[in-house]
Amino acid sequence: MVTLIVCLVVFLLILGGAIGAEGILVVCGIVFVLITFFVIKWHIEGKQEERERNARLAVKQDNQNLRNFYQMCKKAGITAIQSEADLQKAAQIAGTMQLGDVDVKALYLKAASLNWQENQETERKKQQELELALNKIRADERAKCEEIEKYAGYSGREKRLAILRDQYKKASSNAYLMSQAPSVLTTPLVSTRDTDWAIHGGIANGLAGPGAGLATAMNIQRQNAENRARADAINSAYVSSLVRSGALEKAAQAEKKYKDEAEKLQAQIQEAETALIAEDSPQKCFERLRFDGVRVMVSETGTCSVMASAYLKDNFTIFNNVNATVDGTILAEICDGSRVIGCAKLVLPVWGTSKITAEKLEGMALFCGHSGRDYTVHLKAGNLWAMEAMP
Repeated sequence: MVTLIVCLVVFLLILGGAIGAEGILVVCGIVFVLITFFVIKWHIEGKQEERERNARLAVKQDNQNLRNFYQMCKKAGITAIQSEADLQKAAQIAGTMQLGDVDVKALYLKAASLNWQENQETERKKQQELELALNKIRADERAKCEEIEKYAGYSGREKRLAILRDQYKKASSNAYLMSQAPSVLTTPLVSTRDTDWAIHGGIANGLAGPGAGLATAMNIQRQNAENRARADAINSAYVSSLVRSGALEKAAQAEKKYKDEAEKLQAQIQEAETALIAEDSPQKCFERLRFDGVRVMVSETGTCSVMASAYLKDNFTIFNNVNATVDGTILAEICDGSRVIGCAKLVLPVWGTSKITAEKLEGMALFCGHSGRDYTVHLKAGNLWAMEAMP
């Protein structure tokens, strides 16, 4: 509005000479009318906003009175106005609260209705928060299940190779990161940027003469030298602390460790590429296994997690004299009585199974059960095969 008026005044001043005194009077009249219109409009809108604000405050106060009235009735043992005694008690409470001449029964019903609505809203918010929390847990469980079943789709030597290649990539990446540690750790904590003494000296020379310019240039050069010396001292102390703490030595040791691991994995990959695989059936492979500690746990989302330890019953060979292992995936059916409600995949590790060492397995069946219920687990052959044992 102010901008509009200013524009009109400027317009009036510009055209004043062209339109004459009468024209100026007309324009002034128009400006006056516009100002009057907007002042009245602002006044009306201000009153409307005030009325709306007062109405909101009144509703807020009425609701608070209803809450207080309902709570006081509740403390007095009034759960419904069904008798004359209830009515008189409620009337006394309304009088104590100075609520005026009101229909006490209607007031109580209104207060009870407000209490029910607010309880419903509180419960709705609680359920919404609970659902958000459960959705977060579900997302985490999906991610974990994907990681557990990452190699379930591979068969034969491709499963072993896929795991070894991923391990090689991780070891190589860690070795590279550790190789960068010295340059990262020894990056100067404090850096300096010299002030251009020539520019500042030239300015001083132009303002106050050659003597001032020379003095300014020399002073700036001295400050630059002091700043560099101070930064060098701080950075030198920092590097010395790294050496004393052994951080650089530990980084070098870690780099060597990861490099050695990567070289070992590379050799294992080359060996695994020619590993022998027998044509034994999945069921025959399954019968070579024994299991301990089979159990199932159910999360609050209904996800069933199955844990078990797997061994070879006895060592065996394939192709007459090649030491072998059972590798692949075991299926764990989660049962509610005789009914199967879900199935988890227990993926054997990179080297399959052993007679001596227990292989701890875990699988997940997402959102198929109910927390607090007891379920049983039935293990059976999945995608299993007999393969040359390594290393």
